[in-house]
Amino acid sequence: MGPSLAPDERKAPIFIVADDDREAGMELACNLPPDWFYVPVDIPNQVERYSQFFATAAILLADEIRYPEGGAARLLQELLDRVQKPVIVLAADWTPEVAAKWRKMGALECVPHPTRSNRRIERLRELILKVVLDWSAPGADLSAEGAPA
Repeated sequence: MGPSLAPDERKAPIFIVADDDREAGMELACNLPPDWFYVPVDIPNQVERYSQFFATAAILLADEIRYPEGGAARLLQELLDRVQKPVIVLAADWTPEVAAKWRKMGALECVPHPTRSNRRIERLRELILKVVLDWSAPGADLSAEGAPA
């Protein structure tokens, strides 16, 4: 892929917003910190491709995404196996049990889909900040292949 850049050369981390509800994905991207980049992907079969093309810091995956043969659970597994980037699941009907299920499947975290309230947006901002801090830590490989897994 591209050349490795030192932390001071990196402009901003990139987050893939995987939600086949285009309006929700755009609303989400508009409500997150403007210092970083968000690539809305509303075609489920393209999420992996976009995640590999960009130096993705993390993937925000809506749990209601319509992905063939298994939905979001299958897409999560494929992303973890093939892209190896952190995935934050956005649950439409969040409960602690739902969150635990997604974490057990390998998600970094599961939060309520944040397009429903400002408090949910704030929780996602906190998680993204954590990813950015890990992503830009001294000694981190910031190339497309080395973004945090």
